[in-house]
Amino acid sequence: TLEPSKVRRVKNVTRETINRDIAALRAALGRAVKLGTLIQNPIAGVDMKKVDHHAQKVRALTAEERKDLVAALIERDDKKRAERVSSNQWRAKRGYTEKPSISKFADVLTPAVIVSLETGLRSGELFALQWRSVDLKARTLRVEGDHAKSYQTRTQPLNKTTLRTLRDWWLQQGQPKAGYVFSVN
Repeated sequence: TLEPSKVRRVKNVTRETINRDIAALRAALGRAVKLGTLIQNPIAGVDMKKVDHHAQKVRALTAEERKDLVAALIERDDKKRAERVSSNQWRAKRGYTEKPSISKFADVLTPAVIVSLETGLRSGELFALQWRSVDLKARTLRVEGDHAKSYQTRTQPLNKTTLRTLRDWWLQQGQPKAGYVFSVN
């Protein structure tokens, strides 16, 4: 038995962490009971802490953080573009086949993050988005109910930034009519 003076108190531990620890300990002690090491689980009657999941704070990026994130993505694309030019110069001197040049985006990361920031699409909605659901002329995209949290299909209007990003990405991808917008293959 532990003496109260020997128990170390941990501050700022969330209720979720306490519940996770109780569950893990309960499972381990339950296993010990099944194996015959213990007669009964000593914490079987311990209740989990009540958690108000609706009270959890969701913090959005500040305008400054958004600006810094987009600037870092653009800087990353610029660096990768310069590296590709240098690589192709090296390849050309040695008679190797050059890799395709990078026109605007180095890969899927920048357009995906910008579209997510501007539309509020969840990751599942973003990566399930298909070109047939994007209407650049009408400046909308359709989130299919199968991939939406509410299971309801909805139409999302596109602002100038999102429209420009999707149009540039569409052109860079060769103007596809079908397939995923942000394929990570």
